[in-house]
Amino acid sequence: MKRFSLVVTVLLVSLVFATALAGAEELSIRLSIDWAADSGRGQAIQRILDEFEKDNPGIKVKLLGGSQDTQNLLTQIVSGDAPEVIQVAYRNVKGLANYGAWQDLTEGAKG
Repeated sequence: MKRFSLVVTVLLVSLVFATALAGAEELSIRLSIDWAADSGRGQAIQRILDEFEKDNPGIKVKLLGGSQDTQNLLTQIVSGDAPEVIQVAYRNVKGLANYGAWQDLTEGAKG
């Protein structure tokens, strides 16, 4: 359960950074997770996102549930149509980095 809470916390922090970097009044974010949206974890994340949207008017988060295979995700990344926030299995992080999947949030964090 601690690991799940950590994943959700990291995802929400990523959403906040994405919001800060975008600087837009109305923002729509796609959040891709490995779990199915109707699974227990997917439903828990959706409840958290509902609270996040309530606390942050003007930010809408679309949960993309389901195991997106790495190839499908890679295609989205290379085509420039990747979700703004992605949760992937640890084993896929380095491989996706080789294709420019990750954005450095250091500058946005400095505020």
